[in-house]
Amino acid sequence: MLVSMTDLTKYNGEKCILDHIELHIEDKDKVGILGVNGTGKSTLLKIIAGIEDYQGKISYQKDIRINYLPQTPLYNVDDSIMETVYKQLDSKEIHDYEIKAQLGKFGIIDETQKIKELSGGQLKRVALAIALIKPCDLLILDEPTNHLDNGMIEYLEKFLIKWSKSLLMVTHDRYFLERVVNRIIEIDHGQIYKYEANYSKYLELKQVRLETQLSSQRKRKLFLKKELEWVRAGVQARTTKSKDRLQRFEELSKVKDVEVNGKVEMIHTFSRLGKKTIELHEISKSFEQKKLFDEFSYMFKQHDRIGILGDNGTGKSTLLNIIGGIDSADCGYISINGDKLEDMSEKKLTQYRRKHLGYVFQMYNLIANLNVKENIEVGAYLSDNALDIDELLHTLGLYEHRYKLPNQLSGGQQQRVSIGRAIVKN
Repeated sequence: MLVSMTDLTKYNGEKCILDHIELHIEDKDKVGILGVNGTGKSTLLKIIAGIEDYQGKISYQKDIRINYLPQTPLYNVDDSIMETVYKQLDSKEIHDYEIKAQLGKFGIIDETQKIKELSGGQLKRVALAIALIKPCDLLILDEPTNHLDNGMIEYLEKFLIKWSKSLLMVTHDRYFLERVVNRIIEIDHGQIYKYEANYSKYLELKQVRLETQLSSQRKRKLFLKKELEWVRAGVQARTTKSKDRLQRFEELSKVKDVEVNGKVEMIHTFSRLGKKTIELHEISKSFEQKKLFDEFSYMFKQHDRIGILGDNGTGKSTLLNIIGGIDSADCGYISINGDKLEDMSEKKLTQYRRKHLGYVFQMYNLIANLNVKENIEVGAYLSDNALDIDELLHTLGLYEHRYKLPNQLSGGQQQRVSIGRAIVKN
């Protein structure tokens, strides 16, 4: 057995996210961890990787080697990619050509680039390449397919299918889970549920579990209703039989009801812009020798819903930043209802951003010393027609976390705060 956890408990503030759980990871297990945002998936990975405290007991196989890919890797920003790899590998057994080949699989070609020059997606792919090439007994991956294009996901999938060691990962990619894992662990209201299954089989087994739990709950409530009538009749616990019956009633009364997670529904928003919304006129953008797009023109009309696709590093986020007035094009221009963005006064540009633009950043960009509600209020402050904040917090499942700071939230919860800040402006 590689890792054994018994009576493991973890609190996030006052909330118990892992409640006396027991989990064992065997050699060659390939385990997917599922659960809604904020249930403790990433926290569990950090605990097993040895970088998060906990209550309870964990025992590891002697001399176990663990590689851990976090959601957001942190490296020395002044190091080059290759220097970063050397520091992380700490091994002379891996040749430079092997390192460069693995980096190349994830679109990292120039290993002399500094860490500070990389996008969030490129940084995650460097960390993923390091995790895969470094020898280990247990590979722990937190959202490994984020920031990967289809070709890279296909490569990673084949790599992990052939992987002969143990694997533990969190991912929202159902097709990836379907083909790679042989066990699924679901975290739900502090408890874990284990399934010897891939994703599609897990869905079937979960439904059976919920139906069984709800059936037991109905029977328990019917029994309690009858027993409550007996208790109210004033029967004194003089006999052993009466005492046992009262004790059983009290124990069953303490059993928690089955909690079923509901779906988060987004508030419907509407456009207040004219028929001609945003128009791009032959915009071009390059970074040093790399041209991202050249003389690109497009008209975004009212009610358009546009998806932007492309390999990593091709300029998707840069294009959004240019449209939002955060970055500028090398040439060409953007017009908003006929007015050039570059010719707008600061007042008019601010008005455009406040009234018409809701922006969810790739790295969330939350204000560290403001709590959840205050971060969302920033978006409301910028708007003349904001949605009700408390209603929005309920809709996003953030109301009970409204006084927490960003560093007290999971990655998924931080993303929902960022979404809330953008859409509260309506």
